[in-house]
Amino acid sequence: MNLFWLLWFLLLALLCALQVAFTDTKTCLGTYGGDEATLLCFKSSLKNQGGDALSSWVNAGNLSSWRGIKWSSDNSVLSINLSNASLSGHLWPFWCRLQALESLDLSHNNFTGHLSFDDDGLCRASKIHTIVFRDNFLAGNIPSSISIMKNLKYLDLGANNFSGHILPDIGHLMKLQTLMLDNNELSSKVPKTLSNCSQLVNLILDRNYLSGGIPTELQRLRKLVQIQAGYNNFSQLPEFKEHAFPSLTYLALNQNQITGTIPKSLAYLTSLQVLKLASNKFSGSIPDMFHNLTQLQFMGVAGNNLTGAIPPSIGSCGKLQVLDLADNKLSGGVPDAIFSLKHLQLLALGNNDLRGTLSPDISNCSRLRSLFLEENLFSGRLPESIGNLSNLKILVLPKNRFEGSLPWSIGSLVHLKLLDIGQNLFTGSLPSSMQNMAWLQFFSGQGNGFSGHIPPWIGNLTNLRQFLLLHNNFTGRIPPEIGNLNSFKTDPASHLLERDPDMDDLFGFISTPDGRQLTLVSVNTYPLMIDITGNSQLSGSIPRELGDLKYLQYLYLSGSNLSGTIPASLANATQLIILELQMNQLTGSIPEQLGSLSFLTYFNVSNNNLSGPIPTTGQFSTLDISSFAGNPGLCGPPLNTTCHIPSAAKPPVALTVDKHSSVSSYNGLAVGVGVAVGFAAGFWGVVFLLPERYIIRLHNFLENIYYSTSLYCNSYYVDPKLSSATILIGTIDIQYSSSVYKY
Repeated sequence: MNLFWLLWFLLLALLCALQVAFTDTKTCLGTYGGDEATLLCFKSSLKNQGGDALSSWVNAGNLSSWRGIKWSSDNSVLSINLSNASLSGHLWPFWCRLQALESLDLSHNNFTGHLSFDDDGLCRASKIHTIVFRDNFLAGNIPSSISIMKNLKYLDLGANNFSGHILPDIGHLMKLQTLMLDNNELSSKVPKTLSNCSQLVNLILDRNYLSGGIPTELQRLRKLVQIQAGYNNFSQLPEFKEHAFPSLTYLALNQNQITGTIPKSLAYLTSLQVLKLASNKFSGSIPDMFHNLTQLQFMGVAGNNLTGAIPPSIGSCGKLQVLDLADNKLSGGVPDAIFSLKHLQLLALGNNDLRGTLSPDISNCSRLRSLFLEENLFSGRLPESIGNLSNLKILVLPKNRFEGSLPWSIGSLVHLKLLDIGQNLFTGSLPSSMQNMAWLQFFSGQGNGFSGHIPPWIGNLTNLRQFLLLHNNFTGRIPPEIGNLNSFKTDPASHLLERDPDMDDLFGFISTPDGRQLTLVSVNTYPLMIDITGNSQLSGSIPRELGDLKYLQYLYLSGSNLSGTIPASLANATQLIILELQMNQLTGSIPEQLGSLSFLTYFNVSNNNLSGPIPTTGQFSTLDISSFAGNPGLCGPPLNTTCHIPSAAKPPVALTVDKHSSVSSYNGLAVGVGVAVGFAAGFWGVVFLLPERYIIRLHNFLENIYYSTSLYCNSYYVDPKLSSATILIGTIDIQYSSSVYKY
């Protein structure tokens, strides 16, 4: 019962608020007269009365200075343009009182409420031909009262929160030329009555929840140029009649749920320039329909279940600029006719079952900027002619069976920004001509059989932001010139403003102009990464110059047979997130300075020969035992071993023994070494003068202790060529029995 009264009270409060607002508007309109009064009442209804945006709207002021208002000679309002004015408030149909109004633009503001096109049951704005309410927070149904706007030619309600159906009443707008309802929450079907809008040119419905399909009745709209209805729930594509949509140049139904085969009757759309059918559920083969589609510039059917061969008739589309057939189940080879498309700029055939070699005729597509052939069964060598694609910026070939050495001509692709040739069968060394790729930002040669040294000229690729050579057969050292990669020394956020129009399909994820996202990451947003994992024939140490790469985020050097110590300079790479150095031959301690890497989330040095205490500062306190396993000399948390700090120094004990003596004891101290369970010693200094055979045995004994126990030994040195040994032993905690080792 209490809940009932609470709801009743809230309803009364809401009705009272609406009545007050209505009364205030009536009072306002009764105080002033004419269009000026109507606008001042509209201003008074806004939050903060429109703020600075409408500060020029002053009663009895200079009307010509009013922002966004065009006046007639008799002080009637002809047009209102308050786009991007940061206005907010409940929108009411004030425009219905402006009899001379022709154009109204309130787009890109923060208006709320339900839309209405009448005021007290009528609307005097009979001359209005343009209404733009795009990008607000208007909600509810599109009202049936819109049908009274008989002269409306341009209606844009996109990017709001409208829901419900597109009402049949919209078919009464006989003069309508552009209808934009995109980016709302509209559902149900597209009304057949839209076919009554005989002047319709642009129909924009994408990004809603519309179902069914495009009504067959709309095919008689002879002036319709553009249908954008992607990102909906359409399930069918109609058969097209002869002479259907005679003016249609743009048909986008991508990202729907359309099933069945692609109708061959698309060939009747002879004016078509753009066809977007990607990311649906089409099956069957691509129909042989292209002989009539001679105006086609964009063909996108990626992300379906299409099978069979690519029809050679695609070569009839001489104006084709984008051909995207990726992510299907197409088979066979690439028709030679495709390589006659001289205007082609993007060719995407990735993730199919295509096979054969890459034809040398690829060079005929001289305007090609993006070539995607990933995840197919292509084989053979890359043709030398690929170097003639002088406009190429993206070359993506991974997960094929390409083999042999890279052609020297690949270095002629001087505008290349992304080169991915990973997971093929390439061999040989990287050609030095590649150092000419001054604009290269992403290079992956992972999972091939490349050999030879990692070339020092890598440092010349100053725009490189990802360098991936993992799982190859490189030998020698990692070149110190890797520290010359200037793009790793500047904040990657500064590059986000440098949009390259030719690389728009690489933002967010690599997306085709179809809006379909591929699996590669964005050239301008991917993390700064170096990965040389799994090159087990490398040697030498980790270059300290890597520490010069301040903005390096991911460094993978595991399983690469590296030796020496971990350079403390890596602490200067302050943006490091992941550092993997496991399965190498690294020695020495983990530098304390690495504790300053505040972004470090994953660190792994397992299975090396590291020793000493594990740093406990910074992110090291969050790491678990797996990061350090397989290093017997390491101690401290998170390992279950304790690091003993050496105690204060004791005076050194000097033992001098005649090399012909029995060497049993000296002043009560056994020269033979006995180590008992739990024995601990402070800092010792011992100088032995022993026969050579005893020195050798002592050397072996110390090695046995050093590598087989939790001994933290500051240093020891034994030279078998001399009859002496110097031993500096720190704290000892040796789990041995009371065996006596005699020399």
